[in-house]
Amino acid sequence: MGIWVEILKLGGAGEYTIARKMLALNLPFSLRDFAPSSASQRQYHGVLPRAVRRFAMTLPTNEKGLLQSCESDFIDTLLTDVCEEVERTLLLVELCHREPQVTIEQLQQLFPWSQGLKRSEGWKRARLLGYLRSFQAVGVHLPPDVCHTVAAAAEQEVPVFLFDEIAYAVSGRRMEQGWKDFKEEMEWSDRFVGIITGEEDMSSAAECLDYSSIVSARWLVNPIDEDAEHKVEWLLLGREVSPDLMALLDSLHANSPTDGYRPIAWHNVFWNLSSNYESLPLALELRSPFQETDQELADHIVSHYTEVKSTSRPVISRRRKKLYDICAERIIRRLREYFAPTEKNVIEVNKTKSESHLPLSEEQ
Repeated sequence: MGIWVEILKLGGAGEYTIARKMLALNLPFSLRDFAPSSASQRQYHGVLPRAVRRFAMTLPTNEKGLLQSCESDFIDTLLTDVCEEVERTLLLVELCHREPQVTIEQLQQLFPWSQGLKRSEGWKRARLLGYLRSFQAVGVHLPPDVCHTVAAAAEQEVPVFLFDEIAYAVSGRRMEQGWKDFKEEMEWSDRFVGIITGEEDMSSAAECLDYSSIVSARWLVNPIDEDAEHKVEWLLLGREVSPDLMALLDSLHANSPTDGYRPIAWHNVFWNLSSNYESLPLALELRSPFQETDQELADHIVSHYTEVKSTSRPVISRRRKKLYDICAERIIRRLREYFAPTEKNVIEVNKTKSESHLPLSEEQ
């Protein structure tokens, strides 16, 4: 049994702490380990580094030298992508157990899709059903209600996943797409790549890279932040608070329909809330283009929302600030309510503290 499957089975059994420790340690080191002699520079060995070096040999001469110069960073980036995908499937298992009566449509809204994913709702539905059926196939425990939901959609054609971390990490398609994305992230154009030719030695290539801004690896050893155990709570809270914010917007619009609160939200406030509360997956209506400044927002409203009255920059600025502050206050209040310690927990904590300060004679 592979590590990915073991992580999912632990999640199905409710052993999330152990599952996340395996995700943080066992999984990365099973794909990429550190060479003991690399004291001054990261040098990797293992399944993923070997696959990257084989992939480098298939590239044109100029790109081969470039990849070899940034090999460690590219390996770290690929490892990050693998660990993030494993974490998403673990979160899906946890969501199913936390919300056993959840529908596929609700899962589509809750599931932490990779950033920037541009896929249809039909694709997402098939993907989730594929995950759930594959969970059953590899022996991951799911609640009966979830199993019934999957069975009810049995006629739909869905992908099958083996949850094999090695096959997933080293596939040729992943290498090609990963290298393309890596170059785009580094903002390396074809012109820049062409500067480094195969006739130049590696020191020259490395010197060129020293002048570029290499983005640090997102995931070196520990792929999970310190609040990983709360990620499902954040997902569920995002689902709960989003309708509250939409209701606030509707209320402001109903009271002042010509003040333009809706376009202010669509083109600015909701964008900023989604960015400033990134860990909270808010399901808000965002319309392009995002207008960053008050003047840009005012000009856009004048051009596209003629029903709005009083569209000077100071007026739009006051309305934008009012809407943002009301929404932010609601988010903060919900966060405090959601994560505030219960009365029982406070009593237990105080009891523990008092017992820890007993005189030595009483403790003995």
